Parts: sequence; C-alpha cells; structure tokens
Amino acid sequence: MTHATTSQALRCLAVLTLLISIAPAGADEQPADLRAFVRTAEPEPQLIQLEIAIRRFKSADPDRPAIDLVGVVHVGESGYYEALQTHLDEQPLVLFEGIGQPPFITDLEEADGRRAARTRHAITFLAIQLERYHQRHNTYPADVDALLNDVAEHEPGEARWTRAATRDNWDRPLHYEPTEDGYELRSLGADGEPGGDGADADLDYHEDFAPLTPAEINATGNQMQPGIATALGLVFQLDVMNYDRPHYRHSDMSFTELTNAIAARRDGREPDLEQRQPDPLWAAELGDHDEELDEVVRMLDGTDFTNTLMTFAQNLLTQRPGLQQFTRLLMIDVLGQIEGDLAEMPGLAPSMRQLMRVLITDRNRIIVQDLRDLIEDEDNTPEAISVFYGAAHMPDLARQLRDELDYHPSDDVQWLPAFTADFRDSELDPQQVEFIRGMIRFQLRTLNQ
Repeated sequence: MTHATTSQALRCLAVLTLLISIAPAGADEQPADLRAFVRTAEPEPQLIQLEIAIRRFKSADPDRPAIDLVGVVHVGESGYYEALQTHLDEQPLVLFEGIGQPPFITDLEEADGRRAARTRHAITFLAIQLERYHQRHNTYPADVDALLNDVAEHEPGEARWTRAATRDNWDRPLHYEPTEDGYELRSLGADGEPGGDGADADLDYHEDFAPLTPAEINATGNQMQPGIATALGLVFQLDVMNYDRPHYRHSDMSFTELTNAIAARRDGREPDLEQRQPDPLWAAELGDHDEELDEVVRMLDGTDFTNTLMTFAQNLLTQRPGLQQFTRLLMIDVLGQIEGDLAEMPGLAPSMRQLMRVLITDRNRIIVQDLRDLIEDEDNTPEAISVFYGAAHMPDLARQLRDELDYHPSDDVQWLPAFTADFRDSELDPQQVEFIRGMIRFQLRTLNQ
C-alpha cells in the first residue's frame, strides 16, 4: 500500500468514525475525554479489540438515582449487542436516542381531527408490517401478538414502533382480523363506535386508504451503516437490538428541534431547547427550515459525497473479504488517535463544527432536561437511569452531568468488547502488524496537524 493510498484510506475511515458515532480509544482518562469511554485492548497477541465503556455517575445526594452512561458503537459483533441487550433489559429505566419519531406517536393533547390524522399514519405503518409478514410467511398473522413476535424476530429495530401502531390516537386498539382473502384493519374513530361523521368516522384501511406500493412495503431506510457492517463481517445495531420494552424511553430531538438548532447555530446563536417542539404531521409544516433538514437527511441517507466514498469502500470490502481484518484494524487505530470532544476536534471546518455541536452537544441538552425532570419527580424516580447513546456523545454528556446536575463519575466501570481485528491466523507476523499500526498513527498525526 502506497503512502498516498494509505492517506486516502485514513481520510475515509476518519469520516467513517463520524458516521458511526464512535468515540476514540486509548488509556483510561477523565470522563470529559473521549478516551474514558472507548479503549483498545490486546487480550491475545495478534488480537486487537475495541472496547466501549458503561460508566456510572453518582450525586452527593444519596436519594438521587445513579446515572449510567452506556456508550455504543453502531456496528459491531453480534455478541456485543447481545451483552448490551441483556444489560439494558435488567435496568430500571433506559433513555435511548433517535432523532424524530413516527408521526403517530405524540405526547400532546390534541383535537380529535389531529388524532384522526395521526391514526391514519398508524394504520399505514401497521399495514406495511402486515404485508412484510405476508412476504415472509405467505399468510397474514392470526392476531396482533403473532405480528409483534414476528417483527421482534425479523426487524427488532421496528418492534417498538409496531407495538405503538397497534393503537389509535385515542389509545384504543386498532381492530385487526385475518380473513380468507386478506385482513380487516380499522379504527372506530374518536367516539369508539361504528360509523359516525368527521373525527368520529371509522378509518378503514381497505376503504379509506390508497393501496400500498411495493416501494412503501419494501422501504429499508438508510442502508449505509448496515452495508458497512456487512462488508466488515459485523452487524448493525438497529438490525439486532429490540427497543420494545416498557422501561425504554425515547430521549432525543424531534426533526423540528434539529432544524431549528441548525438554523440557530448558523446564525451564531445558542439553540432554544427549553420549550420542546414536537414534529408536525406534514413536512410542509416545517416552515422555513426545510433546506437545513434536507442537508442533514442527505448526510444521514448516504446521498452526499462523503457517503459516496463510504459506499465505494463498502463495495471494495465486499469484493475483497481479505481486507476485512485490516480495515477493522484501521478503524480501531483511527479511533485510538482522536482526543477530546468530537464536536470540538481541531481541523473541523466551521460548518461541520456547527453541525457536530447540534448532533452531539445540543442533543445532549435534551437528555439532561429529561434527566432533570426524572430526578425532580421524587415520587417516581427510579433507583438508576441508563442513557444509551452513541459513544461520541459521552464526554460532553459527562461534562453536562457535572455542570448541570452535579453528578460525578464513580469507580463503577464496565467494558464491553465491540469488535476485534484478528490476525492470529494471518500471514502477517506481530512485527508486521505493529509496523502497519505505526504507519497508521504516523499518517493520523500528519492529518491532525
């Protein structure tokens, strides 16, 4: 590999670390540094491992709950996510990430006409899941529970939203029943009675909705990270982890808050996140900030130039599986050379720094607001709260916990191995692997200057 080729590969991999929201590795540091949440290890010669931390923070007030920062890398080995799932399922309360929610989910008290519109979204979402079930089994499920169990097995990342979609916006179960030639799916409207007018009218999928298109049924969303995971012989977090748990709670920005925060940062202002802003039902209601939203969606969807480079790297790895372990090693060592707060990395272009402050710092402010509300609700405060987010969020979140809530790190730290680069059966000897790693570090130091 030439000097120029190595440099290009490292630049691509440096961008990849941003896309998959990993914090860097290294020695154990203060929690305001990324290296406190990700480290490299070599449990055996020629076996290099990336490890992600679960760190507990405590208040001096013994009546306050412990807060666990559970960092995650979004592509890893299946055993890593199994360990995370087991850990989180045992916790009293889990706050998790995800910008925006499906339009049929809201905590707002709304007029019946608005609830009917949201219910239409729920019926459409459930119909899509019913059609996907039919594609897998050539029949429709006997009942809603059979559908939920199947989604949990085949699309665990959709399980939480599928369960929510089984109820209308008046919190009554949608009527579902399989028939000889398909199924019935309807809501009885605002009054919960058959028939009616206006918001009281029934919403029947087969009578009141346009048929689903194949594109709607088979839509897979952003395939960048799942594709990268497959090319590296790894799995994607949302393909294997199930968030459909009663003690899991969404804690993140809406798309409306995201676009407003981007606009504020571009104007040199701190975003106003005190008053929560739910997403509208229709994209047109986003107002003047569609351009900012489009830019972020392009970045996350794989339609910008950076993700085009990642697609090229993904295709190369798929065609050259022998490069998998070498690319994993590159990723691990790239992460190991980054220090400090990812949103404040030296060398970031001003526009990228603004965006990273929104995606990390401002989203963390939403988490801290939710934590403050939980802590102040003394009658319902759990014994412990886990914050399950990309590891890149954790240094800034640790700082905000300290400054805003007076929480400090304890000695309770657990490290989970995310993925490895395994050269034990490679033709490369330890000296050659170490030479390659030294070349990577040299190139990264050059890039960081």
